[in-house]
Amino acid sequence: MDNFISNEIKRDIIINYIEPSYKSDIIRAIKLKKTFKKLGLMFEIFSKLFVGITSILSFSSGIYKTQYLSFLSGTSSVVSLVLLQYVSYAYRENKKLTNEITDLLKKLNIDYPGSIENFDSSSIGSVDDIPLVKYAK
Repeated sequence: MDNFISNEIKRDIIINYIEPSYKSDIIRAIKLKKTFKKLGLMFEIFSKLFVGITSILSFSSGIYKTQYLSFLSGTSSVVSLVLLQYVSYAYRENKKLTNEITDLLKKLNIDYPGSIENFDSSSIGSVDDIPLVKYAK
């Protein structure tokens, strides 16, 4: 038995299922990329603030001879290290999402040399330029 699928069915599948999936995947990845970039910057700023606080508390504990300040200094140092781990994770995820977006755009034959954050759908051109739509016709 020959497995023949008509062009009409192929076109329907591509237009109604595959293309919307690509679009939603790209939109989701761009939003997540922006979120991870912002989180990474925010965690990095807070980590640097905690390093400063740690330094002040450490020097103060030597002058005032209190264990309470030493404890706070150690605690803020640990918080700073934890925040740096979050920074590393956020930047790694940001990089993964950049690669994912680039791969999806390449599959759709969209060459976008600019920043993904500034992506404008008007740069795509005609829908007929997308390989899936050509195949479905």
